[in-house]
Amino acid sequence: MAAGLDVANYPQHYDICRQFTETIHKAMEKGTYVVDEKDAVIPEVYAISREAKRLCEEFGVEKIALRTCVTGPLELYLKEIGTTPYQDVLLMFAETVRKFAKNSLLNSKRVKTEV
Repeated sequence: MAAGLDVANYPQHYDICRQFTETIHKAMEKGTYVVDEKDAVIPEVYAISREAKRLCEEFGVEKIALRTCVTGPLELYLKEIGTTPYQDVLLMFAETVRKFAKNSLLNSKRVKTEV
């Protein structure tokens, strides 16, 4: 925090695709690659949101400036499906990534996603 970065981007410490594909695999059990809006949450974003008050108090800041890394639908598609083109499946991956991105945009009393 003293360096001016409240929350570091985390994919360097975690497989960025896995944080999406774990949720996608659950959706696949229902026969789709599109995850439910309520399930499209990056674990670190959820944890920071829940602990925001404590973190702000601990580090003496009013608001946490958050940056979130989101992978693209093509990267997920290539990892999960391969190189055979199925436009409908790629569009489902795109819809899923859109939901994750939307749910990562926070603007609360204690956390704001910065660009």
